[in-house]
This record gives sequence, C-alpha cells and structure tokens, in this order.
Amino acid sequence: MPQAAARRTEFTEVDVDRLLFDPGNPRFGGKSKQYSLSEIERKQGEIQKVLEGHPHNALRLVESFTKNGFIRYEPLVVRQIGGKFVVIEGNRRLAAVRHILRNSGNSFEQGLIRKLKKIPVLVFHEAKDQSHIEDMRVYLGVHHLFGFKDWPAESKAVFLDEQIKSKEDLERTVDELGIKKSAVKRYLVPYRMIRKARQHLKGISDQDFWILGEALTRSAIPEYIQLEVNPDTLDVENFSLQKLNKLIDFLYGELKGDGKRDFSSRKLTDTRESSDLAKVLSDPKAAAKLEKGATLDEAIPLVETPTENVKRLREQLREMAVLVRSITSGRNGLGKELRRKYQEFSKATRHFLNTNA
Repeated sequence: MPQAAARRTEFTEVDVDRLLFDPGNPRFGGKSKQYSLSEIERKQGEIQKVLEGHPHNALRLVESFTKNGFIRYEPLVVRQIGGKFVVIEGNRRLAAVRHILRNSGNSFEQGLIRKLKKIPVLVFHEAKDQSHIEDMRVYLGVHHLFGFKDWPAESKAVFLDEQIKSKEDLERTVDELGIKKSAVKRYLVPYRMIRKARQHLKGISDQDFWILGEALTRSAIPEYIQLEVNPDTLDVENFSLQKLNKLIDFLYGELKGDGKRDFSSRKLTDTRESSDLAKVLSDPKAAAKLEKGATLDEAIPLVETPTENVKRLREQLREMAVLVRSITSGRNGLGKELRRKYQEFSKATRHFLNTNA
C-alpha cells in the first residue's frame, strides 16, 4: 500500500455493536453510493438475513469461530462514520459473529462470547480531500478483482462499472490495479450491454453476462452483433438488438412460454466451443443456417476447409467408437448388431477418407 495510504489507516479493536454492514457492498448486490448513518442502520437486519442465506452462507463460519475465535491477522476493513464503523471487507464474518452473540444464551461458551465482543479491524480514516476513498478502492481492487480473494464475476463488473465513467477513470483503474485494459473490457462490455438491452431481453439478467463475456473475446462475435464500444470509457454505444437476441439464444437457449430460457436448446455446450461459434458467425451463409435452427455441428462444415472437416470427422469417429462400446457393453442381440454395423460404417468411412482426402 502507498505510504500516503498507510498514514490514513489504523489497526485496532472495535466493539461489535459499533460495526455496521455496508449496504453498498457489490458482493451482495449493493451500489457504491453515499448512505447516511440512519439509512445504514435501518438496513442492518435485512443485510444480516441476506448474508445468512444462499449464496453467502455466513453461518458456515460459525463453527470456525467457535473452535478458533477471530483470527487477528485477518481484520475486518472498515471506514468510520460518526461513532460507528462501516465494514468494507468482512461482512460475512461480522454476520457470523453477530449470530453467535445474538444466541449467546444458548450453546456458545461465555469465554468465546467475551472474546468476540471486540474484534480486530483495519480502519480507513476519512480524509478532507476524500483520498481515503481512493485508498479503499485500490484495496478492494487488489484483494478481490485480481488478487487472492475472489468475487463473483458480476460483483467485479458492478465494481468496475461504478468506478469507470471517463477516460481518466479507465486509465487510473488500469494503472492502480496493474491490470490490462482487455481484462477490464471482458467484464464491463457484456455487463453494460445486457443492462442497456435489459428491457428487450427476456429470460436473462445482469448476473448472466459471463457466458456472453467469454463469447465476446472472439472478434467475429462482436462483429456479428455490430457492437460499437467507446475505447476510452468502454461504454457500449451501439449494437444490433436483433442479432444480440439471436446470440443470446445461441448461448443461453431459446425463450420458453414461461419467460425462462431452455438451456438444453443452446448451441454451445462448452465455452471452449466459442471459437467454432465465431467461425460460423463470420460467414453469412453459415450464420443464417444456425439462425434457422441448425446445430453448431451442422453449421461448422460450411466454414471449415476440407482438411479441417476430415480432421473433425476422424475425431468424431473415435468419439463415436467409445460411445458405442460404452452403451453396448455386455449386451447381446441388438447391442451386438449395433457394434457390427458401426464397425462396418467406420471401416468404410476411413477407407473413403484414406482414398479421397
């Protein structure tokens, strides 16, 4: 951490009743806006319930605390507001501690209760020039975006979206976090595009952007949806809504009558197939075939060379041999007949390939 930041931080212990959950924490869907102390205090019970439930599961930490207490070298990270401290990092741990203290009359030892009434914190003290906010942003970025602690992809996208509003913001974020612009783009562009098209997209939410993000790393796919991105701010400026809807069908499955996606109807079964999808979408004829309902396997031969198609067929023959043996193993009658016919087909196909390819 920079020397200037070090002067604005302090390691200490704080009474738990002076600690408050952060309503703006992106990890559980918050927005990094300024909340008043009264607003923060009103949201405490609601956030406690959220953290105890799925996917945060804060109560899983209770057993660890009952056995080991609170680990001093892993303090909560907080900022002071009045006589209270808002937790920037460590909301799940605070939820677990609060649960133990709230149930102190039950099965928890009084010695543990006494130890947990005060817990270690790293305080980011408020500075008149608001530089403490920059220090906290760097801390969160290093620890969660690209460090040893991980946030879900959508939380990273929320964080970046809130931090980057201008060319200067983008340059600063890249510089402070020591990351490449392409890494930031991978989170921001699909997230911002889904948000922009939300009212026109059914069966997909902000949290579903990651599969789309993987696909957009292939240059032919942004071209297919006619995506235009401001290179200075990574704002999504334009795209074809019609093509985006098609792409969403390919990636997430077609929309059903109940407003949900039929994931089994998607064109990709693995993100590694994004390169094949990009090949298909780079060719108008192959793309049109895919749009009319063809599978990716049916459309890809239109864009691959004869050599690539021969290679693909040989690979599929090997895969089919494994499957046929697997489903007919130990069977007589029809199973035996299927193996015989497959062997004839495989032999004839290989002979054709060796003679003509």
